[in-house]
Amino acid sequence: MHPDAEPMHGRLSHVIEIVAHDDSRRTFRAMYLVKLRGTVYVLHVFNKKASHGTKTPQQDLNVVELRMKAAQRHYEEHHGKSKTN
Repeated sequence: MHPDAEPMHGRLSHVIEIVAHDDSRRTFRAMYLVKLRGTVYVLHVFNKKASHGTKTPQQDLNVVELRMKAAQRHYEEHHGKSKTN
């Protein structure tokens, strides 16, 4: 796992988030879901534009949640039901 990777909390606890900063102090986030058999679903990657605060904007959390549900359906259709890693 990447040193800057951390699991999300609550209903998105199976999602891993990586936060990175560039030399211009811009913040980038990548959120992904890992399933069994080595399948990785990248759910959302974005440039956090707020100039203050560290919270992920609710709009982006909503996108992640919708895509997580779609990834779970896709995984079950192609690999059968299983737990997330």
